[in-house]
Order: sequence, then structure tokens, then C-alpha cells
Amino acid sequence: MHTFPPGVTSIKKALPTGGWSYEFRHVSLGELGRVEVIGTEDNHSRANFFVLPGDADDPVWQERFTTMHRISDIISEALGTGSTPLPDLKTAMAEMRLYTQFINAPTSIEMEHLATTLSEAEYTSLLSAIKTALVSATQHDAISIQQRLHDLQHFRSAREQNHAKARQKS
Repeated sequence: MHTFPPGVTSIKKALPTGGWSYEFRHVSLGELGRVEVIGTEDNHSRANFFVLPGDADDPVWQERFTTMHRISDIISEALGTGSTPLPDLKTAMAEMRLYTQFINAPTSIEMEHLATTLSEAEYTSLLSAIKTALVSATQHDAISIQQRLHDLQHFRSAREQNHAKARQKS
């Protein structure tokens, strides 16, 4: 039998689109995240894991992530899917820092700076974090995130066009 770390509780809720959401809390750390189990067309199940967003440099968020990672390991093992789909802590922290910069960019100038200074790997990581955030965002927050994403992509596209023009001139 698989047991979760001490102090962890879960609540099972039906998803509006079918399937189940298991929301995890810890007695001292608070909300940790959730697992959504959804049926697939070929009569299998798919589990999606979500960790509550937060400040990557906050030791409490790091402990929440580590605890949720342990939970995802236990569930993945029980389902026979192999290793957890969650990244390691270092990768998750880097992704969360990028997402925080994205969400906290107060002006289009700062969003442009972010878009034009990200490496390809950082940009890909940020897009992954945005995709994850959109899954669990409220409708209002999702609209805001999508608007910011549009701005980010616009500035990123403009940067790439400028680089292409510069290569053509040389």
C-alpha cells in the first residue's frame, strides 16, 4: 500500500469535463497542488500534476514542491507509469522565476525586455510554465495571462524579425 507523506490530506472532486481532481494539502504547508485523472479515448487514464505556483526562492514553496513531487512519485508508481512527470526542484525553481518575471512585468517596456533577453531554452521553459498556469487559472486570470502571452510573443517575433533583417544585410 502506498501512503502519502505525514500531514498530507486530499479531497476528491469531479471535474466538469469528466474525470477527477485530487487536491492535496499539508497541515503546516497549506495547499500543495492537485492531480487530475482524465479518461482517454482508448479507455486509459491520464494523470496531470499541478503544483501551486509561488515564489521559487521561498523555502516554504520549495518544501511544497518537494512534497508534491513525492506525492506524484507515489501516484506514478501506483499507476505503473514510471517516473513522475514533475521536473526536479532546480528546474521547477528556474521555471517559476521566469513565470514570476512574466507575470510581474508592469509595463510593455519590461515585457519587451524580458522577451528579447530570454535564451531559446528560457523561452521554451517560460512557455511551459504559462501553459501549466493557464490550465488552473480562473477565467479572469486566464484572460490576463493570455494577453501577456500575446505581448510576449509579439515582442519575441519582432526580435526574431530584426535578427533576420540583420543577417540579410551582412
